[in-house]
Amino acid sequence: MGISVAGSSIGGVLWPVACDQLLHKDGVSFAWTMRIFGFIMIPLLIVVIITVRPPVVAVQKAGEPEKPKPDRKELRKEIGKSPFILLCCGLFVAYLGFFTPFFFVSVYASSLQMSRSLAFYLVAAINAASTFGRVLPGFLADRYGRFNLLILSAFTGGIVAFCWTSATSQAGLIIWSLAYGFSSGVSRVPLLSRTTKLTS
Repeated sequence: MGISVAGSSIGGVLWPVACDQLLHKDGVSFAWTMRIFGFIMIPLLIVVIITVRPPVVAVQKAGEPEKPKPDRKELRKEIGKSPFILLCCGLFVAYLGFFTPFFFVSVYASSLQMSRSLAFYLVAAINAASTFGRVLPGFLADRYGRFNLLILSAFTGGIVAFCWTSATSQAGLIIWSLAYGFSSGVSRVPLLSRTTKLTS
């Protein structure tokens, strides 16, 4: 699961760099930058459409009891359980804070009179660190518990986020971006792999 989720972080490293090069170095307009991104995504998505297949359904052997079909009423009952609702509410609040630096770290760097290129690369730095934060903790989650790792990630991510405005130099902001990227990336894997367990 961690390897799959890490793909979005790798994209988060490549797209800001490409956007910076096209807009600020090559002088391409914003409209054509978006079109170029679309032309790059089209063949990638075609490969996905061609290669991805639905999971193979196991053939029922003779003599085996028939597996019960999913019941929508039972599903609604499971989703309405308090642990699942509390998890959704808690993650709603947590992710309001988790994704804020991804959108505003560039603005913050510009407010400190740092170059536009560095501002773009800070987003790439957060995503690069997030790649490791999504892959490595998956092994720890199996051993120490997915919710335990999710709680630790939220706690450390919050501490690093509170240190954001203390980073006022280029080196400090780069180190902060790497630290936040790793700590916030940890939360994705335990969440995805564990949420469905609440309804079982």
